Parts: sequence; C-alpha cells; structure tokens
Amino acid sequence: MQNVTQGASMADSTATTNNIQITKDRVKSWAACSDGYRWFLGKFPEGAEFVPVYRALIADKRGDDADWLVGKLFDELDTTTRVKQTAIIAGADAVAIAEQVAAGAEA
Repeated sequence: MQNVTQGASMADSTATTNNIQITKDRVKSWAACSDGYRWFLGKFPEGAEFVPVYRALIADKRGDDADWLVGKLFDELDTTTRVKQTAIIAGADAVAIAEQVAAGAEA
C-alpha cells in the first residue's frame, strides 16, 4: 500500500482520533498504492476495524502493506489505543494470561 509520493503526515490534522475503523475513504486519504487499494476493496468493501484488516494482510503475505497500515493508523491514535491494538495483533490473550496468573505462573 506504500505510495511512491509521500505527502504531509495525516497525524497533523487527525491526531488521536482513536478511530480504528478502516474505510475505503480513509485508505484513499492515506494515498495507498493502487494495488493495495484494490486489495482492500476486494477484501473489505464495507470497511473493517484495524485488526481484521491487519490479519488479512498477513494471511495474504502482504507484510509490507501491514507495516504501512500500522504506520498510517498508529500515527492517528493515542498511546493507550496503540498499545491495545499492538497487544491484540501480537496475540495477547487476556483470559489466558489471567488463568496463568491465577495458577501461579510468572508473567
């Protein structure tokens, strides 16, 4: 989804919106490459939240596009929301962690 031309950072005008919804208009405003934009429209014509889009990119072996998406979206999120989204895509499972803590496992 990287575009050859780099514009001004969207973070300047939309910082800390904490909106994790990815829409075709948002992807377009981020100046996605045409291939990445077509992929997004094919997979998510109605849009989707960040995590399903990220996971679909990884599943389709589009790691560079997944990194691009993280960079674009995370520029617009506050730290707490970034951490939450990072924990989710990293596979952190709050229930499993709580069970391990309750069983006496070290964190």
